[in-house]
Amino acid sequence: MLDNYTYRALGPNEIRLLSTYKSPAHQTIYRIQHVSLKAEPTPRKSSTWSTMKSHLVQKNHPFNALSYTWDGQEPEYEIAMWDDSVDAQSTLKVTKNLHTALPLLSSWYPGKAWWIDAICINQVDIEEKSTQIPLMRDIYMGAEKVVTWLGECTPDLQFAIDEMGGMTKTFSSIQGRINRYEDRVLGFIASPEENATFLAGVRDLFNKSWFRRTWTVQEAVLPAGTLDMVCGRNILNARAVGDLAQVMAYNAPAATREIADAHTPVTCIEIAAGLFAALELRRSKPVEKMSAFNWLDIARSRLTKLEVDKVYGILGLVEERLREKMKVDYSKSAVEVYVEFVSLWMSGGGLASFVLHFASGQPRMTGLPSWCPNLNSRSPAVSLVDKFGAPKDTYAAGKHEAWDKYQSSTLNPGDLMLLNAGGFHVDVVSIVINSTFKYVPEVKQAGSVTETERITVQKMLAWEKECHDLTNKTYSASEEDPLDVHQRTLIADVLAWERYDPSKVSAGYEDFINHLSHIVANGSTPPIPEKQLEDLAAYQKAVGCACFGRKFFSTRNGRVGLGPPDVQPGDLIVLIPNSPWPFLFRQKDTVWARKDGSSGHFYEYIGDSYVHGIMDGELMRSVDPDRIEEFVLQ
Repeated sequence: MLDNYTYRALGPNEIRLLSTYKSPAHQTIYRIQHVSLKAEPTPRKSSTWSTMKSHLVQKNHPFNALSYTWDGQEPEYEIAMWDDSVDAQSTLKVTKNLHTALPLLSSWYPGKAWWIDAICINQVDIEEKSTQIPLMRDIYMGAEKVVTWLGECTPDLQFAIDEMGGMTKTFSSIQGRINRYEDRVLGFIASPEENATFLAGVRDLFNKSWFRRTWTVQEAVLPAGTLDMVCGRNILNARAVGDLAQVMAYNAPAATREIADAHTPVTCIEIAAGLFAALELRRSKPVEKMSAFNWLDIARSRLTKLEVDKVYGILGLVEERLREKMKVDYSKSAVEVYVEFVSLWMSGGGLASFVLHFASGQPRMTGLPSWCPNLNSRSPAVSLVDKFGAPKDTYAAGKHEAWDKYQSSTLNPGDLMLLNAGGFHVDVVSIVINSTFKYVPEVKQAGSVTETERITVQKMLAWEKECHDLTNKTYSASEEDPLDVHQRTLIADVLAWERYDPSKVSAGYEDFINHLSHIVANGSTPPIPEKQLEDLAAYQKAVGCACFGRKFFSTRNGRVGLGPPDVQPGDLIVLIPNSPWPFLFRQKDTVWARKDGSSGHFYEYIGDSYVHGIMDGELMRSVDPDRIEEFVLQ
């Protein structure tokens, strides 16, 4: 029986590479060698990519890097290793997924050395992991090629790959390729029954765990060249796979996409499309120029085995200042890592209002301050702008020219678990509709609906009526039209990525209610003219974006709005200078006191909100700067 492989300690800035050779008995044996890694400034043809490229002290040591997932598997499969420390053969255990990939990689890329995390990092040495993970940026940028191993093929997936291959070859040399490619894919989508095998294969492809893992984001984005995506015995064109994901995400009916998370309407294909959108963006913008929170937002819908890897897994993508200060330390808890990362980001000029917005509506993590985003939450933040893809200046609740350079929120110097937020308490939540909006089946032309869909729509109509009744009651003595207020609040005043358009909103709301009422009464969708169908779909999508996971409420000062699922009567509505959104704070029983005699209550952060009538800075024009209050958030 052969001994287990023994890792030799790595020197400073060293990595391991895996190579393959055949024994005299034609057995495949793997060997590890140590090489030094260094970063050198390298001029590049394009100024849009980083001016730093990693190089092995190697013209003699070119290598490929593998991007793949462990799939929750334990290392149970043995591979034959040559152990230089004892000059004898030994064994190393790897996961089934990697065990399947290794012979295929040797076949497709003969003679290549590889960097593979599970083999090239001693996984049981926590200290080594903490020093190797910061080098992954240089490794993936310095590799000759990054190869993605997606796993094995199902028959349906092989059929879809064959179809994709034909499309790629047909359109690859045509200018405007994506438009022609999109037309072909849309043809499949338009006839789902006739193309069921292709669509099933697409689902199989984008349900591959590689598309849902956090680590694969930086592994895909960092390389300057194109990715090879290996699936079974196929090498896929990554650009074509990205085109397919984006076309399907924006055009395919929900029935062809599969829900990736029961708590959010984000599908597996939409998650994949987000990754490929980041790949396209990095072609025109250096990764360092994107905010760390852009990468965290992409990563939050993905999975990691360890909670701390929601930060460590995207560390190679963030700006240099953050990379240098944020030390990888696997002895720290997720709470410590999340607070440290967010604090470092804010200390570099990051706005507290953005942090609060990012933390809005998320499930709480035990021990994590209410103001700090739960980066391990798979559900996207229940935020009002990001889901629309709307411009940054969609709202301006806390903005006014007099406050342009005012920074009112800071970390508490004595306790990083506290955030001192300066703002104006402008209103209080009064009545809350207890039920939350449920996801509504997408709009489709005349046809039957399932009983489950009909019941869902029935509940949606009951919820909408409760909200409408509350609006009527709240605005009964107001000069504003309650119907206009209500139909605007349901979409948070944004339709098709633009602010309020009276004619479109009014028609869209009326069609929306009539459409749902017909479904409940008849168990089917009514025939609708094509243009009206588009407007109806746009309004219903806007309702879903604004209301999903949120609650409808009224305020003491006679307004209505939308807030996070745990909003309660008595929550304070606070405007923070320069923030686009109003925030909800809840006073706690505990108090703080300082040596200078000042004191006050601690507050819990609840989330951001939409409050009709104050989203364009109306109240900031008249606030007294001397009235600004300090809210200490725990």
